[in-house]
Amino acid sequence: MNVAAFAQNVGDISFDPKTDDPNFKLCNPEWVLQTYMLKSIADETPLLVDREIRTKFTPRDEWKTENGIVTVRFVVNCNGQADRFRLTEMTFELEEKKFQESLRTHILEIAKSIQWPARRARQQTADYYHYFNLRIVDGQVKDIIQ
Repeated sequence: MNVAAFAQNVGDISFDPKTDDPNFKLCNPEWVLQTYMLKSIADETPLLVDREIRTKFTPRDEWKTENGIVTVRFVVNCNGQADRFRLTEMTFELEEKKFQESLRTHILEIAKSIQWPARRARQQTADYYHYFNLRIVDGQVKDIIQ
């Protein structure tokens, strides 16, 4: 396998000392896979994300005017530890937007609380990028897109 081909891909998430855990380590920084490369018939990650978001998301009155899409991206290492969480927020017209900080924080706290599965590729555990999208309508999660 050409490891160099995986070294820099669109969507890679570089370490940011302002937001990321300095103790988080990738098992193989030269070989971080995209989650779609690890899909299998028995992949229960979408069910896990759906269950965790729906049970932990608590709407607040202050978010009732919030509408749009939030994309949560992050890296999971070969031990199932996640870090380098990033949010991208947009309107339904796909224009950049900034949700209220308390809503952003709530979404990040939920994503960070999930016990992400370690994944395997080529008979070894692998680091991988993962993401999911939340469709927010009137401050509530209406859809989880993965």
